[in-house]
Amino acid sequence: VVIDEIVGMWITLLFLPKAIPVMIIGFFAFRAMDIIKPQPARYFERFPNGWGIMLDDVIAGVYANLLTWGGWWVWLWMVE
Repeated sequence: VVIDEIVGMWITLLFLPKAIPVMIIGFFAFRAMDIIKPQPARYFERFPNGWGIMLDDVIAGVYANLLTWGGWWVWLWMVE
């Protein structure tokens, strides 16, 4: 299944600046959240009929989006 990863990355980068550092931070943030599966992602993973596969990556994408915003602000602070 690949569509869940695409949706997760899309949510991760949603409303963020289109810059290479942001995409790199977002990729690693999403991979970390997809592996760790913080709650409620782990709960949604149990849903039947493929819904769990999609929903856990949606939740991981939301968490990764927030982490990416934080990482982007830290990046800007360090560069300036």
